[in-house]
Amino acid sequence: MVLWSEEVFRYANFMSFLDQGLDADEAMRRVRRMFPMYGDPNDTSHVSGDDRPLPHELRGRIDEYREKHGAEAILKWSVNHGTFNAFVRAELRKGRL
Repeated sequence: MVLWSEEVFRYANFMSFLDQGLDADEAMRRVRRMFPMYGDPNDTSHVSGDDRPLPHELRGRIDEYREKHGAEAILKWSVNHGTFNAFVRAELRKGRL
């Protein structure tokens, strides 16, 4: 159920970005900046480097981090990262997450 609800939120945001006139690639880039993407960290079929999928085992830690700091703060802090996943990996390396 958790996986399904996350997909619903991602898809709703993706569709909203399309409705705002963005093309599909830009809409997906924005979704990847807002939401963690989970899956096989070795999967580089769509993205590579720090943008790769995060392991599902990090879900609880990431959810706690998001609840603790709030969406506004995280969006502000993550502005220098291409994706939410890259931001998470940077926070992990700094020992903050």
